[in-house]
Amino acid sequence: MTRLDTTIAASSGFSVLNQVPVINVLDANVPFNVTIKVFVPSTATDSAVTLILTFSYTDPYGTSQAGSQSLGFYTASTSGLSTGSALSVASSASSFIAGEVSAISFTVTNASPQPVVSPTFSLSVSSPVVIIANSSVSLANKVIAPGAKVGYEATVSAPSGSGGGSYSGTLTISYSDQYSNTYTQSVPVTLEVAVPIRQVSETSLSSVVMIGTPSTVRYRITNTGNVPIYSPSISLSLPSGLAVSTNSTYTRTGLELLPGQAIVYSANVTSGPKTSEGAYTGTLVASFSDQYGNQYSQTFSPGLVLVGGIVLVVQDLSATPASGDTLTVSGTLLNEGQASAYYLRVTGSASGGAPGSTYVGEVDPNTPVPFSVTVPYRATSGTSAVDLTLVSNYLNDYGQSLSSKYATTASVQGTSLGSIGSLGGQGSGFSSSATDLIRYVVLGVMLVAVVAGVIYVRRSRASGKESRKAKSDVI
Repeated sequence: MTRLDTTIAASSGFSVLNQVPVINVLDANVPFNVTIKVFVPSTATDSAVTLILTFSYTDPYGTSQAGSQSLGFYTASTSGLSTGSALSVASSASSFIAGEVSAISFTVTNASPQPVVSPTFSLSVSSPVVIIANSSVSLANKVIAPGAKVGYEATVSAPSGSGGGSYSGTLTISYSDQYSNTYTQSVPVTLEVAVPIRQVSETSLSSVVMIGTPSTVRYRITNTGNVPIYSPSISLSLPSGLAVSTNSTYTRTGLELLPGQAIVYSANVTSGPKTSEGAYTGTLVASFSDQYGNQYSQTFSPGLVLVGGIVLVVQDLSATPASGDTLTVSGTLLNEGQASAYYLRVTGSASGGAPGSTYVGEVDPNTPVPFSVTVPYRATSGTSAVDLTLVSNYLNDYGQSLSSKYATTASVQGTSLGSIGSLGGQGSGFSSSATDLIRYVVLGVMLVAVVAGVIYVRRSRASGKESRKAKSDVI
């Protein structure tokens, strides 16, 4: 349509105070909204009225068109408010914890086309919920425009022994319209009571951090209460000098943690090479929700021990035959770490034989300390090399027991092992021929024992064949 010209006329007593402006172009299926103000005489209350719309326009072919339409209206009472539905109520915060004094709030919206004046809010609740404050609130001379909102807040509580769940209440709102007509509207509301949750515990599983070395700390978070918790989230922060390099926050969305169940949280921690040794305190926050979606958090202060690293290196290792069937293993211990090793003892063994040990004492960083340990060893004649295993056991600055292991193959210095490692030891009086005779006798005895064993096994199998059938399921 082009050049759409519209006129609205009213019946006697009514006056149309404005008209629709001329619309130059109105495309198909495109509405044009306009507000018309009409004066309504007081005698027309609660009655019907018809307005007549006449219009003319030009169609796409240049032809002039015209038409009319009847518009039916109903003139309401002077208030214009629909009793019982002018206000809508929505819960802003209606859940709270049993045993605590909590605030609940509601948002009230004027859903009518007329203003609401001087509302009064009154809340009633069912047992065991009690209202501590604001059971009734009056907003004298407060005007709520159409579509506007106003909040109502009350303070409530429930005994600590109350069970969790939904409890009913009623919010009654009294108000007036702009003509001083009064109305009352009652809206049912629901209050959610949650069981208090302060029920997680923290146990440190690993809290030692090595200076200048990435270390892992681990904590166990346990549900120590009697109701489930949901979606636990754990975060760790550390004081200056320490940093959480990975997994500073760990969240298990949707996880249900039943009473007695636990999750383990781990994070990687680093420290600067110049950070001082000592005890540090971190902050561990465990957050979670209950079955009603209420959020909780508990804060713990786990301790961390920052220790210097102890890196022991064995240098100048040698093995020398000693008296009897023993070797003297000597060398130097060098600590390439940042902290001293205390009460250090070296235990050595040769080719898996019995160990021997020696006490070394304190090994400070970058200070070579010699050691010597005598270990038992019986070698095959002609052996010139030996497998050595050295284990150092010591304490660090905080009394923690630590150890390091060193394994190598070493050449034997000095006298050959063949002269000291033969069976029976040096100077035993056993000749070579006597030794061979003993070997043959031992081999003969072993052969006879093997043959006798084979015969015994065969006879046992034959005699026990039937009994095995009955016992085939028994292990």
